[in-house]
Amino acid sequence: MLQSRGYDTAYIGKWHMGEDNDEPRPGFNWFVTHKGQGKYFDTEFNINGRERQVVKGYYTTVVTDMAEEWLQRDRGGKPWCLMVGHKAPHSFYYPEPKYEHVFDNVRIPNHYVFVVPELYPMVGDYILATANGGTAMPFVGLARAAFEEAMTYCKQRVQGGKLLCEHQLVQRKLFDMFIKVESARQLSRAVVGYNSVALPPVSRYGVAAKVYCTQTSFEVASDAVQLFGGYGLSKEFLVEKLFRDARASMIEDGANDVLALAGSRSLIDSFI
Repeated sequence: MLQSRGYDTAYIGKWHMGEDNDEPRPGFNWFVTHKGQGKYFDTEFNINGRERQVVKGYYTTVVTDMAEEWLQRDRGGKPWCLMVGHKAPHSFYYPEPKYEHVFDNVRIPNHYVFVVPELYPMVGDYILATANGGTAMPFVGLARAAFEEAMTYCKQRVQGGKLLCEHQLVQRKLFDMFIKVESARQLSRAVVGYNSVALPPVSRYGVAAKVYCTQTSFEVASDAVQLFGGYGLSKEFLVEKLFRDARASMIEDGANDVLALAGSRSLIDSFI
């Protein structure tokens, strides 16, 4: 939108939505990024689609220098918008060598302690419970979106002389998708409602919601792709993006397999 209004627009740094695609994205006059997560040192950047270049140095410094260089360009009074994406918040963490030992001798007074060691287990459970419960909700929405896209398509697409939705196997698949969406919705709602008033919130419920709802979103999105046929793999259709996001949901905020182990430990320890 800003570009269409006459702004000079740029994005420099970690895009985080490209994985193996580092080509310039729409809406930016200048776009510099890289494939995947990038590296803390000596990252290969795609410079506005013109060339790929390994830029020596620490990521934060390199990207900041690129941003400052772009800002210094003469735009003749034209308004501008610059977005910068840094890698530094992402593990595993590696500081620039000159800052590697800057905090070695720093001591924090006790009155600044946010959580005392005795409460670490409880706070850890609180984070597991609330973060995972919160993650479950948007992916229930994704599952519902995939279901609605599939339903709309099946009520429009004609195959074998009749609408897709009039074929019995398609009807069964659509209803199975509906069951999955609604069961995930109810679990997510129940867990978030319970953990919002429980002190402390129960981590295994939050984990259960995250694991179940993200797995459901993947299954429903996969079914939607199946119903779209070859179109389901085309970037022109929303289900392709929903499917990719649903797959990522089973990794982000903790891989489901690992989270399930944490949830199982909590379940075993609590079982009487």
